[in-house]
Amino acid sequence: MIAFSGTPDGWAWLKGGAGDTALYTGGPGKAPVLVANGRGWQEVAVDGTQLWVLRGDGERGALLQLSSVPGSSPKEVLDNLQRPGGLFAQGGRLYWLEVRSGLEPGLAFLPAAGPIAQLRCREASGEVRTVGEYPAGEIGGRGEKAGAGPGDIVGAMPGAVVVRLRRLVTTEFLRFPLPAGPPSRIAGEPDLQDGALSGNELYWTAPSEEATPDAALRCARHARVDAPGAVPATITDWLPGSGTLLALDGAAYYAASSDMGLYRLPHALAPAEFVREVRGGSTSDGQSVVLLQAGEAPVAVPARAE
Repeated sequence: MIAFSGTPDGWAWLKGGAGDTALYTGGPGKAPVLVANGRGWQEVAVDGTQLWVLRGDGERGALLQLSSVPGSSPKEVLDNLQRPGGLFAQGGRLYWLEVRSGLEPGLAFLPAAGPIAQLRCREASGEVRTVGEYPAGEIGGRGEKAGAGPGDIVGAMPGAVVVRLRRLVTTEFLRFPLPAGPPSRIAGEPDLQDGALSGNELYWTAPSEEATPDAALRCARHARVDAPGAVPATITDWLPGSGTLLALDGAAYYAASSDMGLYRLPHALAPAEFVREVRGGSTSDGQSVVLLQAGEAPVAVPARAE
């Protein structure tokens, strides 16, 4: 599976390879429906009956719009996007990141000369604007020519959008104010980290504060996004080193890849609670844990085993 997007009312996902891609819709208790096929489709976002797809072609990309009806024809809404990614839709608004080249490609590590990440927004009216921008450095950890990707827009709330910026050896989390303005830095951590937005609280992973570095374990932290100057707090430690943060039903969970366990995160410093086994990659539609299994349709399971 290439990409997934979903709400409790419906899902959309992309299957296939770098060339031919199939767009499906479905949801809990719904049979998968093939909507359309295309080439170079890399990300998808669902907002009601509207489906949005990012098509990539080298360093450029295009934004496509489709309906959820089988046989829908994609409509190209925007083109010539620069290294786009992080597609996210909510309440009629569509967000994505673009990474624009710096003045000196060989000096990507210098903010003044390196690439710039721009948070872009398309309103329901069709108006497209730049919300804000931030020095990107070597975004994605893959060199100056890399771009944004799934999960880099963590979520949106009234008055702000939370963005993950993956650098060469660090991850930063930023708060972009709405409708527009310069972002503020929430946190920065070593290595590649994951994040999830639950209401007005951002949860993110970081290297364990207690285990030795070679143990590759993680801790989890959180901070309120709507409170200027909020101090990040560590809420749990000793999490398996590989996994994904999920937000559903007003709580945060950690789906560990290494031991296939789902853990509920506490609100204050305490051990994480093991709640069930999960097999395959995991994401969330905001209400259920969604299992992403290779070659199969996504499957919803409750957070707690029944």
